[in-house]
Amino acid sequence: MLVLWMTFSINGCSAEGTFSLLVPDGFISARIGSSVVLPCGLSTTLDIRSYEVNWHRPNKKENPVLLYKDQMVQESAGDPQYRDRVSLIGELENGNVSLKVESLTLADRGEYVCLVKSIEWYEKASVHLNITDLDHTNRVMFTTVVGSPPLLSLAESGEEVNVTCVSDGWSPNPTLIWRDKRGYQLRTIVDHHTKMKAEMTKLEKRITETEGRISTTEDNGRRYENAIRYLLRREIDLTARCEDLQNRSRRNNLRIYRVPEGSEGKDVKVFVKELLHSALQPMPEVNLQIERAHRSLIAKPKDPIATPRSLIVKFVDYSVKDAILRQAWSQKQVLYKTEQIYFDHDYSPELQKKRAQVREVIKHLKQKDIKAKCIYPAQLKIFTGSGEKTYPTLADALLELQELGIRARVDEREQMERELSQYRWTNARGRRGKDPASLPILIPQATFKLLEKWDIRIYLAEQKTKDPIKNVDGIKREKEVSIFPT
Repeated sequence: MLVLWMTFSINGCSAEGTFSLLVPDGFISARIGSSVVLPCGLSTTLDIRSYEVNWHRPNKKENPVLLYKDQMVQESAGDPQYRDRVSLIGELENGNVSLKVESLTLADRGEYVCLVKSIEWYEKASVHLNITDLDHTNRVMFTTVVGSPPLLSLAESGEEVNVTCVSDGWSPNPTLIWRDKRGYQLRTIVDHHTKMKAEMTKLEKRITETEGRISTTEDNGRRYENAIRYLLRREIDLTARCEDLQNRSRRNNLRIYRVPEGSEGKDVKVFVKELLHSALQPMPEVNLQIERAHRSLIAKPKDPIATPRSLIVKFVDYSVKDAILRQAWSQKQVLYKTEQIYFDHDYSPELQKKRAQVREVIKHLKQKDIKAKCIYPAQLKIFTGSGEKTYPTLADALLELQELGIRARVDEREQMERELSQYRWTNARGRRGKDPASLPILIPQATFKLLEKWDIRIYLAEQKTKDPIKNVDGIKREKEVSIFPT
């Protein structure tokens, strides 16, 4: 029997009820067929007869080499390979849990784990055993060859037959050679497995790299999507502002529809004055200060029966235009000679298009005896028995109109604007909040700052005063708001 005790790595106890284990730092060597003691003990003298001691191989705790529990060795719980070959030789009352292994074989070499557990604490440590065959000069000689006999098995798979050879416990490692009936060597399974493993390693590396690229692309895609969504929202906001400014610039303008082409002659301003005095009864008592008058700037129709271009009249004073428009609307019919003509505001082309769509819906509603009207700029107001309801856009009224059996034409852009308006926004801390556009802000509305990798944030300057231009009371604070909707 060979008993070795080598230098220990010591970790002292740090608290009452705790302990650490002392084991050799290096390998313990023993010859085949001999006995060996694997030293292990507590760092302090404790009576551990009531503790649990579990010696096992790595990852085989449930099939221990030796299990001491309930103050006795559990014979039935041990690995059959070590039965009647292992025992505890230490004094448990002094904290010694060393393991004795007899009749060593090459299969016994390797790592052994010593686990000591009390009710309040547990600790484990590893001991490494090396099995050798020494000659008279104590040089390592691997002259002893051990291993289990080869076991062949056959398995049919269709027209093929798989032959499997199983043999383990060999020392030194054997070489496996398959030959056919003529004695020619076949490709060994080990070679084939090695090549497959190398290919699998390459494939795993490529898959990992691909997954990394995909992840980066997805992250970039989200950043780009957020940036584009924000730019679209800003573009919609700026377009709405430009549309509003264009309609404000036309505030003093009046459009007259269905006046025959060419009837205005060379002086359109003189013609318009005469038209207003003859068509409006009574003519409002206002000073007709016309800045300019002309036909709509679209191409003149070539077909004589086509709808004539409208006349656009700009007055110096808005009140004059308003009085004339109200008088024209109050009359049931306004005639030029025998042709009925119509008066309206001079809306921008985009707003005219939206109002035409609303008027088309109103026409269908009236056919169903439902009262409705178009409110500036292009809102739909419906009157029902239960009350009245106003829809900012036709897109907002789509569901109700579908329930009434009315199909409305909605521009793709208007639908996109509605979808974007439904997004919720979060602040920098991830809390849901209002749309930044709804916050009281200075003009210009926002100052943009591009951060690394499209991490765009918007800083809105809030102020207590209602003055949109001047910071009257000088009180201003900065609030950081994320521009990305969730």
